[in-house]
Amino acid sequence: MKNTFDNNIKKGYISIIKHSDSDENDVENMEEGAEFQFYSKAYESYDVTPEDERDYLITDKNGYDKTVELPYGTYIVHQTKTVKDAEYCADFEVEVTENEKTYEYVINNAPLQAFVKVTKVDAETGKTIALSSDEFEVRAAGDIVTADGTKNRAFARLFASLET
Repeated sequence: MKNTFDNNIKKGYISIIKHSDSDENDVENMEEGAEFQFYSKAYESYDVTPEDERDYLITDKNGYDKTVELPYGTYIVHQTKTVKDAEYCADFEVEVTENEKTYEYVINNAPLQAFVKVTKVDAETGKTIALSSDEFEVRAAGDIVTADGTKNRAFARLFASLET
C-alpha cells in the first residue's frame, strides 16, 4: 500500500491601501511612497528573517501594494517611511492561514495637526509684547509620540513657517 501526501506549503498575500484623511470615512488622499516591512513573527526583525518569509513594499499612486506569496504564519507589518506629514501606523500582525488568500488592509493615518501658541516676551522687562512683522519656523524638537504610542520620526523637520 502506497500513501501519497500533499506537501505543499500554504501561502497567501497581504495587501495594503495607505491613505491620510482627517475624516475616518474618507479615502481620498492616497499615500504614494509609504514604505512597509512585512516579516515573520518567528524572527526578531526584518533583517534576520529569511527572504522567503519577508517582503518590502512601497505604495503606488493609489496607496496600494501587495506582498509576494508568504508561507503560512504570523507576520509583523512595520511602516518605515511616511509621506505628506502623515502619521506612521502602529505595527500590527497579520495571520496567513489560507492558501492563495489575500489579506487586505486599508490604513488611514491622518496628517499630523497641532496648535501652536507664540508669545513674544521683552528680554529686558519680561512683559508680553505684540507680535508685528515677525517670522517663525516651527520645527520638531524631537520625535513625536502619539497617544497610542506610535513614534513619528520628526526630529528637526520643518512643519511650518509663520508670519505675523
